[in-house]
Amino acid sequence: MKSQRIFKFFIFFIYCYFILLCAYFLLRLLDFYYSGNFIFDIKIFYLLIPKAFGLFCCLIIAGKLMNLLGDSKK
Repeated sequence: MKSQRIFKFFIFFIYCYFILLCAYFLLRLLDFYYSGNFIFDIKIFYLLIPKAFGLFCCLIIAGKLMNLLGDSKK
């Protein structure tokens, strides 16, 4: 039971971080769109997209681990 709580907290933390990361990415795109400035910080794509993909993979792995833990206790 305690391990499932830890995994649920882990998934909740990653999910919240993923949402904040997506919100930051969208705000940067809106800032770029409305500023009319074509000098866009391209590092955002190299920094945020791999991080978001990694967090999405962590969510999938954590969900699979929770399913394995739930199945093993039955």
